[in-house]
Amino acid sequence: MSRGNWVDADFSGLKELHGKFSSSNMQRCKFISSDLTGITLLTP
Repeated sequence: MSRGNWVDADFSGLKELHGKFSSSNMQRCKFISSDLTGITLLTP
């Protein structure tokens, strides 16, 4: 899932992500009830 371009994606309920979105471009994505422990989200 790294280095992806994710727009309007639904990642609800995901667990144990641990940086799997490294270098990804995300816009308007849903993370409802996801475990975001250890995830760092940066804005451009």
